[in-house]
Amino acid sequence: MTGGYTAAGPATPTSSAEFYDPGADAFASTTGITTGTVTAARARHIAVFFNTTTILIAGGTDGATNLNTAIKYDINTATPTTANVSTTMAQPRANFTGTLLGSGSVLIVGGKTGTTVADLTAELFAPSTGNGTFSDTGVFPSGEDKRSHTAVLIGGMSGNAGKVLVSGGVTGTAAGTPSITQFLYGGGAFTAIADLGTARSNHAALSLSAISSSNDTVLICGGTSTGSDTLSSCERYDPAVGTGTQVPTDSMLEGRKDFGLAPITISSIVEILAGGGTPAAPSAFAETYNAN
Repeated sequence: MTGGYTAAGPATPTSSAEFYDPGADAFASTTGITTGTVTAARARHIAVFFNTTTILIAGGTDGATNLNTAIKYDINTATPTTANVSTTMAQPRANFTGTLLGSGSVLIVGGKTGTTVADLTAELFAPSTGNGTFSDTGVFPSGEDKRSHTAVLIGGMSGNAGKVLVSGGVTGTAAGTPSITQFLYGGGAFTAIADLGTARSNHAALSLSAISSSNDTVLICGGTSTGSDTLSSCERYDPAVGTGTQVPTDSMLEGRKDFGLAPITISSIVEILAGGGTPAAPSAFAETYNAN
């Protein structure tokens, strides 16, 4: 884990990092992401795990401005090392997404407020050249910007497997408006598809192929539809036919935004855990979703 905001006093981005050891159930400090030539503290950035040795850390904010820099973090040494990515992103980004594709590249989407330059909507990071390079790719047909959206790689066996589903998010001015739009990314371009049933930003999404190879739907839950409310509703995207369809599903037991979804096993049954985030009312409980 690296970067983010400090908890004490005014929220300040940090460059510190630490490891979590699941065997010992403990955290251990590391030297921080300061040994390379990119030394900025970061919050609202992305970290994408490529393989057993390398992590891409990109973008975010240093507290005063958004960043377009990125580094590769190599854990295959006794003391982990960092190196600059060969190029910077096409624009500074915060509250954006990075999705690892089957090709080994990372699809980077959104994170720019009110951009009018359509070809900067998204870009690809390719790790194969030097320390990696960024290049522009694809635009949303509507030309909208996105922040606080979700981007999920579709699994399973449908014709849309391997594409990325981009859902909801804030669009427009700095405060923005939660959106209902969705797009599929594949073959270097975005295609507009069925809208969400409810406008959402700051929500969570997960491919259910993570719990079953025969289930290629994407679960989308929670978030906010106005910027001030908190949603408990959920829906699923089914990619089986054409560009897919949107279908309803059971709601969460409480509203949540800025939270996560993750597969867990309970008595040999794999379910989806929803926990944390900002609930509609103060609460400490988590809940599970049975996709079957």
